[in-house]
Amino acid sequence: RGNLLLGPSAIIQDSKEATDTDTHELAYVVWAARRTMPHLDTTKSLTSYAGLRSRSNVHDFIIEESRISPGFFNVAGIESPGLTASPAIALEVVNLLKTSGLLLEKKSSEEFNRLRKHPVNFSANKLESVKNSVDGKEKTIICKCENITEAEINRALNSGIEIRCTDSIKWRTRAGMGWCQGARCRPLVAEMIAAKLGNGVRMQDVPKNMPSKEAPVRESRNFLSKL
Repeated sequence: RGNLLLGPSAIIQDSKEATDTDTHELAYVVWAARRTMPHLDTTKSLTSYAGLRSRSNVHDFIIEESRISPGFFNVAGIESPGLTASPAIALEVVNLLKTSGLLLEKKSSEEFNRLRKHPVNFSANKLESVKNSVDGKEKTIICKCENITEAEINRALNSGIEIRCTDSIKWRTRAGMGWCQGARCRPLVAEMIAAKLGNGVRMQDVPKNMPSKEAPVRESRNFLSKL
């Protein structure tokens, strides 16, 4: 969508819940980025975030059948080389499955489609197609920052997995990922989710995210703009 993503950095954490951003690490990320982009402007930063990545206690990939649960295969401890190594890892897992006695039948190209149809149209001429659409829901833009239409959000809502918070729509469609960070579109998205859930659920009953754990602490835009 034309946004620039900086990072990541990596530091060892003691807690499995440590997903707060860190001022020193954010400053390091910006410093490192400016080594190749000296004129990097942080005054228009949208947000910051952090996540957790498990590490193997054997300091290597763990790709093997479980010793205590036969038929269960661990593919864990995959760190930075994982993206590059993923094709080879997939082939290794297939060989392990064959060795375990699992009967594998290769699907024909007609049976297997590796491309999942995305609910959102990310084509360069999207706004032109929206303008020319005869479907009112295809013409109604809910998220103006990311140009996400009502029809695209409806497709995500009807994908087969129940959606109960606005962040679930955000991750699936980008509605709420733009400059205003959902300030304008989140109430509209919440209203659509409530209508889909039914059973008396009101717009104000739909949370931003599911309260499974405490929300992480993130640095403000004001802080990011001064880096």
